[in-house]
Amino acid sequence: ALYEAMLALESSAGDADSSELRDQLSRGREPRLKPMLDVVNQRGGEFAYNAKNYAVEFTAEASPFMTVGAAIGYEDVDNDSADASEGWWQLGVQYRFADQRKLELGIADHALRDLGQSITGSLVFTDHSQQQTDWHYRVGYQSLAVKDSLLAWLGDAGLGLDPATRRQIIGQMQQQDQHQRRSFNAAIGRVDSGLNDDNQFLSLAASVAYPAAQLPLLDTWFADDAEAWVGLDASYQSYEDDRSGFSNSSTEPLPGGYFSPDHLADIFVYADITKTAGADAHWRLIIGPRLQYVDDAGGNESDLSLAGSLTLTQTSKAGNQLQFKLEHNETGDQFRTTALSGQWVYIFD
Repeated sequence: ALYEAMLALESSAGDADSSELRDQLSRGREPRLKPMLDVVNQRGGEFAYNAKNYAVEFTAEASPFMTVGAAIGYEDVDNDSADASEGWWQLGVQYRFADQRKLELGIADHALRDLGQSITGSLVFTDHSQQQTDWHYRVGYQSLAVKDSLLAWLGDAGLGLDPATRRQIIGQMQQQDQHQRRSFNAAIGRVDSGLNDDNQFLSLAASVAYPAAQLPLLDTWFADDAEAWVGLDASYQSYEDDRSGFSNSSTEPLPGGYFSPDHLADIFVYADITKTAGADAHWRLIIGPRLQYVDDAGGNESDLSLAGSLTLTQTSKAGNQLQFKLEHNETGDQFRTTALSGQWVYIFD
């Protein structure tokens, strides 16, 4: 329908009404430039490292149905025993079908991973056409860099390890309305480190959240001008081998440098609060306790930690947006990750 409307406008004589309508139909589809900065501090023995990533991304509409994007960047990583810095690039295409469905393709090359396969990518199909049930679906394939440690991220020729790559098939279901949010996620695949045997894994997750105003005892806890939700996330992961080791070994943990327990059960209870700050800014806080049960080569144990994120966003009248996000998570007793990211979205007229 959008494409047919744009064709009709192209055949118009260029009067003021047609020009205004064309601007309205094109709103939200203008070319965008996005400078980005990410800073990560991870603590936890041999898992520890610092990382900085500088990037700029450009996206534009190739047609009413297709968005194309390209990004280039430079990343720098280091810890007590190693440091490296290289550039990277990324290309992406999104094709939108007429019935609220879309197909997204992405490919990236990170020179930091040139010891092995430096290319990663994804192909994901999303279906938003189920208007009666409001369920949204995503299925696809992803190839992702594993960044649990510099050993996993960069690889090590002495240990015969390529940079670790997580190759997975994903399936996701999500529903959201004014009364609840629900989602179910599943992933199955393998982690490839250039060894003869890849490490098979399974990941399952479910979440549910409700507006705080609908819950007894919580309806008076939050400010009237804030949007507040209370939710619970539950997940389970299992790996064939524990490859969290950092030296040659014939027994688990085997060398690999990434968190891969036999069993990991995770429960996260959280508050999700969004509040405006003036006419053009808002902040969002997600925070709560996380309980994890880990069964790996070192035995089994439970860990309780505090996790969450804080996002600050300011939007100008022209739609340009400045955003900062601070996140903190703990993974068992292995490592604690704090990340700060910032981006500025400039929209071309």
